Amino acid sequence: MSRIMRNYWERVGHIRVSGPDGKMYRYGSDSNSLDFKFDVQKTCGDIYIDFTVSILGLNAETINFLATWNQAEAYRDKRIIEVYAGYGDDGKAPLIARGVIVNAIPSSPPEMWLNIQAKNIYSSKAELVTESAIGYESKRSVKKRDFFYDTMQYLGYKFSIATDITDADKIITIPSFVCDKSELVKRVARITGWLIHVDNEYASAHAHNGWSTDSK
Repeated sequence: MSRIMRNYWERVGHIRVSGPDGKMYRYGSDSNSLDFKFDVQKTCGDIYIDFTVSILGLNAETINFLATWNQAEAYRDKRIIEVYAGYGDDGKAPLIARGVIVNAIPSSPPEMWLNIQAKNIYSSKAELVTESAIGYESKRSVKKRDFFYDTMQYLGYKFSIATDITDADKIITIPSFVCDKSELVKRVARITGWLIHVDNEYASAHAHNGWSTDSK
């Protein structure tokens, strides 16, 4: 007779947020009875740009301390947020998302959630990219493969196009755009209609068929 042994692990998690004083503050530990929920949308593995975190149970003073209303000020004076979540018998949760707060706005009573929107931007200051920066000041009609190559080279990636892509030689018109450098991969995916998977220093383009575009 065999016996099946099972380990039932509890959900563990917390978040860390930098305050206006630059120090990192932890929320969701055993010492403060808070609830928090998060949504980290990933494309092709571990690529994520936008994510949200909501915290319930903060007092009014802490909400005022963390609240961020103005996006322009948020980009200028960046505040970091880190999300740790998972299952574990040792109570340690892995880091699943890190970025800067775009806004942090409390909901209306009676349940005062602090709803935080964040972006995966790591640089100390935003680095804006336009089509001109990649070399498309005047030449706007280009093959998809060339646009992909040019942008990935600009970002410093080694690159490849998967065999499931059949329209690599299709001519497209590059629109005028401006975005943070961290969002350029997402912008290229939107323009080409491909999925782009980044793994360390490699970037590969894939057709949508057979790929999951949303995981949490």
